[in-house]
Amino acid sequence: GKLADFVVLDGNPVADTMALRQVRMVVKEGTIVYQEGI
Repeated sequence: GKLADFVVLDGNPVADTMALRQVRMVVKEGTIVYQEGI
């Protein structure tokens, strides 16, 4: 695993743990380090 400030998921991980595999954006130290579609 890696550290991030926050991640944006395409789904509700509380209702469906598979949503944790649907990462749309990762922000680390205030910078977007991954965004789907870039």
